[in-house]
Amino acid sequence: MVDFVYHKPKCIINVTKIVTIHYHELSKDFRHEGETHDMWEIVYVDKGEVISIAGENKTLVKQGDIIFHEPFKFHNVMGNNIVAPNLFIITFITSSKAMNCFKGKTFKLPTKYKKFISKLMAEGSAAFEMTTDINAKELKERENAPIGAQQLIKLYLEEFLLLLIREQHEMRAPKVLLNDEPESNNLVNSVIHMLRENLYSKINISDICQHFNYSKTHLCTNFRQNSGHSIMAYYNLLKIAESKRLLRETDYSISEISFQLCFDSPQYFSKVFKRITDMTPSEYRKTVDKFGVTKKD
Repeated sequence: MVDFVYHKPKCIINVTKIVTIHYHELSKDFRHEGETHDMWEIVYVDKGEVISIAGENKTLVKQGDIIFHEPFKFHNVMGNNIVAPNLFIITFITSSKAMNCFKGKTFKLPTKYKKFISKLMAEGSAAFEMTTDINAKELKERENAPIGAQQLIKLYLEEFLLLLIREQHEMRAPKVLLNDEPESNNLVNSVIHMLRENLYSKINISDICQHFNYSKTHLCTNFRQNSGHSIMAYYNLLKIAESKRLLRETDYSISEISFQLCFDSPQYFSKVFKRITDMTPSEYRKTVDKFGVTKKD
């Protein structure tokens, strides 16, 4: 019989409890009362800007930045009255000493790690009933959550933190960067850029095909394979995301927003908005007003 030697892996980060996990679309002038608690809190600014307060320090935090709040330190976040923010916030318990390297840290999250924010959001939505209330203190489990959803949240969060720690500590030798991105992805990115540039106008598939000199079949197939959406469906997603920003940041009426984004009619705009967000534009604005402490009558 061979004598095997058993090795116990060293755990640098061990998340023992997930307390809250939410995605908030807030108004440009929202306010939060601030808090102190016994858990770690991560705030990722997915869109817009916020003012972050940690102890006596006040910092303007921009899109793509990530904030770490350590346990038992007062912190707060508020709108800057200019740009409406979208925030991903997760709070959790860990006693791992390796977390000390995140104390008081705010930095631009490298693009390659943003996929973990998406994974945490996806599994969080699958495991728990999400709320728009930024003051929520607990999670409500979904009855029919996918098997292992909560464990995946823990694993994704631990992997995310470990890779960020490695990023800070590793001394990496210079590398030759190779562009191994498939050509189809480059095409998709170019199409998406064109769609973003035309949010306040109206383009169709023929316009896009002519611009890139591709057949409709080739263009549409590549786009769907790499994005998971048809081109026009993706265009609507971008327009609705922009309309949500306008609903949060401005006092434009729903008809005005519909006109600016070149929808055929306010009724069609509302129909598309509800299909994508599961609420009407009016309901969305009321939700933002309620939880964002925003607009004045």
